[in-house]
Amino acid sequence: MAGQNLTKNQREYFKQLVLESTLKQYTATQAVEYIRQKLGVPIGIESYNKLKGQIKKDIGKRIEILQKDRYAYISQYFESIDELKFGMKKLHEIIDKSEHNPGLQKGCISELKDLTISVTSLYELLPDLLSLQLQHNEAYTVPTVAEEPTESEDPSDPEAKF
Repeated sequence: MAGQNLTKNQREYFKQLVLESTLKQYTATQAVEYIRQKLGVPIGIESYNKLKGQIKKDIGKRIEILQKDRYAYISQYFESIDELKFGMKKLHEIIDKSEHNPGLQKGCISELKDLTISVTSLYELLPDLLSLQLQHNEAYTVPTVAEEPTESEDPSDPEAKF
């Protein structure tokens, strides 16, 4: 079945399954069988290979954008921190609303601890990231050239403007 015959949700799930099969280091044949079982529709190896190639192109485009836009990576970095903080906020809300469910509260507290560690780690890495960004910016800064004195200006004259 070609990707265009899938619903939007099925296409998104298909893409997720392709990524999962790549992480699991399945061969193309194993991946197609895995996707068929999970998705519940027949998928051909051609569709699998086409989507896998598209995923690689998309990654290449994202890397290109990050290379061209000196603030894109830092922006993405802070979006990740914000996403973790949003998750922390939601977990606090669940904890507050689950007064009579200590098991749920305990699970949320455990997840909250993991998110706190992740956010802390990202903040600890921030100075290194900013230092690398600064080095990157300096590497691509066009140096300014000092003006050469004109024939009418005497370089030994203290009144001369340089």
